[in-house]
Amino acid sequence: MPRRLISTDLDGTIVFNGTISLRDREAMARWRAAGNLLVINTGRSVSALEHVVGAHGPGVRQRHPLHGGRHRG
Repeated sequence: MPRRLISTDLDGTIVFNGTISLRDREAMARWRAAGNLLVINTGRSVSALEHVVGAHGPGVRQRHPLHGGRHRG
């Protein structure tokens, strides 16, 4: 089966009130467990991104913050 990719913004898309819901975290985990890719695109700085994504650990390996630079986690 081919790999699929989802690319998502954070604020107002999957982050509300500074957190990612349990339902969304579980969905992201299932997506990644199926071998698919999850990419986060955001205007946040790396440290602000880590504050949200790192705290919830949706299994994101690459993040594209602020200026489009690639951060490997």
